[in-house]
Amino acid sequence: MLACTASQPGTVEDLRASALARPAIGTSVIGESEVRASMGANALDVVQRQRPTFLRRRGSNGPMVVLDNMPLGGVEMLKDISAWSIAEIRYVDGVSAALMYGAKYGGGAILIRTIRAK
Repeated sequence: MLACTASQPGTVEDLRASALARPAIGTSVIGESEVRASMGANALDVVQRQRPTFLRRRGSNGPMVVLDNMPLGGVEMLKDISAWSIAEIRYVDGVSAALMYGAKYGGGAILIRTIRAK
């Protein structure tokens, strides 16, 4: 049986890194220019204006919020994140989110990368 180490491709760390490092293409990403254009005061305002589908409940769980690779909690946490500190907001589907962060992320994850973490 093979042991999974952090240096092997396909580990949880690799999945997290690839989810955050993908280029901002498509509807699963709100880039920095869209964040500024939304004129939202916080992350919740931005998501509601730019991609309200990110907030849709999938199954019994809604999406969970991850800020700079640190799990925060439910969607209500978006109110506490200033829009001016956001570099990118990315939605990850439930299966990928559950693989990266655990079963409670089965409803998906909203990954937020701040300007400081950029």
